[in-house]
Amino acid sequence: MFHPQSCKELMQKYQTTKDGLYYLSTPSGTAYQTYCDMTTAGGGWTLVASVHENNLYGKCTTGDRWSSQQGGHASVPEGDGSWSNTVTFGTAEAATSDDFKNPGYYDITAEDVAVWHVPNNKRVNQWKHMSFLRYHTKTRFLNSYGGNLYHLFQRFPVKYNVGSCPTDHGPSVPVVYDAGDAASNHNLYGPNVRKMACFTTLLAALASINPTPCVRELEYSTAQSCKELKLRFNILQDGLYYLSTRSGVVYQTYCDMTTAGGGWTLVASVHENNLYGKCTTGDRWSSQQGGNPNVPEGDGSWSNTVTFGTAEAATSDDFKNPGYYDITAEDVAVWHVPNNEPVENWKLTSFLRYHTETRFLNSYGGNLYNLFKQLPVKYNIGSCPTNHGPSVPVVYDVGDATFNHNLYGPNVRANSVPGYITFRAINNEKAATAICSGLKPKDCNVEHVRRTIQVSSREKHYKASDNFSWQLPPPLLPVSLVVVGNDH
Repeated sequence: MFHPQSCKELMQKYQTTKDGLYYLSTPSGTAYQTYCDMTTAGGGWTLVASVHENNLYGKCTTGDRWSSQQGGHASVPEGDGSWSNTVTFGTAEAATSDDFKNPGYYDITAEDVAVWHVPNNKRVNQWKHMSFLRYHTKTRFLNSYGGNLYHLFQRFPVKYNVGSCPTDHGPSVPVVYDAGDAASNHNLYGPNVRKMACFTTLLAALASINPTPCVRELEYSTAQSCKELKLRFNILQDGLYYLSTRSGVVYQTYCDMTTAGGGWTLVASVHENNLYGKCTTGDRWSSQQGGNPNVPEGDGSWSNTVTFGTAEAATSDDFKNPGYYDITAEDVAVWHVPNNEPVENWKLTSFLRYHTETRFLNSYGGNLYNLFKQLPVKYNIGSCPTNHGPSVPVVYDVGDATFNHNLYGPNVRANSVPGYITFRAINNEKAATAICSGLKPKDCNVEHVRRTIQVSSREKHYKASDNFSWQLPPPLLPVSLVVVGNDH
């Protein structure tokens, strides 16, 4: 079967005008599948490579096909040499989940290049609309460098000690933006980088094993919260994004850009996969050590800086990211999402979503970390009701106060007020519950509330009575509670 040798040939000879995966062939007859962009800037753009990062802290380790999988080995200054050899790897369909390079990289003769910035692990049909930056050259610069990136990097090897800065830089080529713009791209970099004058250009592959001091200045700085991402870069779509702490730690989380003004940052999720286990392995928000009287605060996750889990798996396991303690926020939101839902289903499948609007966190240090430092979730820390934390009214985005209240048993409903979120409630036995979500208790039997909503710290020194099970609403279990914060 005959296959065209490029997406441009596919478009011109066969009038193919739809973006998607197609089979191409090299002149020698090697067939391979890749992605064709048939609609941008005249169409006919062929995907030849993707550079994927799944571990921002790993350096030249397994999977770093574009730098080195051998570590910073002095005897191999060019690393794996992928920029200037004919080795291929990966698949087109998984190009946002792993490094990818196909024969078109060295085989197709081209004039220009395009670059898309796409979040990790996106499906092919999401690439274009999920990319937050897309740009291309139009100067036909590759005509001067052998017609593709393979030949360009043959002339400009990506290799340690191959030259000096700035004398031996390769070409800087102006780009045209198809999504985003030069200013928003520039602002993704830190202040030292923004002083440099090269950010309306295509920066090809700074992938040397031991970067020169000139390259080392390329610090990458993302926004520190989803609200900053929205306000500074006009990002308006819900989804997974990378943020950075004040100290430069980069992490991935979910941004809700549409609820109540948008800019809500996922900082934690509380997940329950075993309603009958108490303080066992995986109970990161209570204790993984059992009800140990010598450890009254359990794992202490509500008030420490330990992080765990991943944003993408936040409805399948407990999750806590650096934003929990790093972002200064005013309000919180809580989503009740069924377990094991993929990210794109969270908003659709959540049966309760609500948020505060009183800016109450201003009085408690600006986030839940500081709130629980002031109000520790710890056995025998105080008495009920004197030492309860704040009860804050909530506004419902999905569901309402009555529906939420009716999820609880009759005893709870009789002794609570709906429409609130209560922090650090204490029961008669002096066990502390981190969050009573959706109500304000009027008595001291808050362990029943805890059991139903699955968000608070498990009591460690009080054993629930044998007949507590009537309070569990079976159709709505199991559930993960996703907690997000809205910063200043």
